[in-house]
Amino acid sequence: MNMGSAVVSWSCKKQATVATSPAEAEYISAWEAACETVWLRRILQDLEISQAKATSLFTDSQSAIKLAKNPAFH
Repeated sequence: MNMGSAVVSWSCKKQATVATSPAEAEYISAWEAACETVWLRRILQDLEISQAKATSLFTDSQSAIKLAKNPAFH
């Protein structure tokens, strides 16, 4: 995650959950990124740094996007 021109968060690790398909692996990665984004936004809020805009999360996996939009998976 970048803040201005500085990187404030970066991670590379094995997923804790075993995925049965590439789409599921991408979905899990996007979910973990979303969790970290919420955590970082709460830290910024505690530091009284306001954020007017929503944080965008990008993925190029159409299958993961369809999984995220399907209410049957929630």
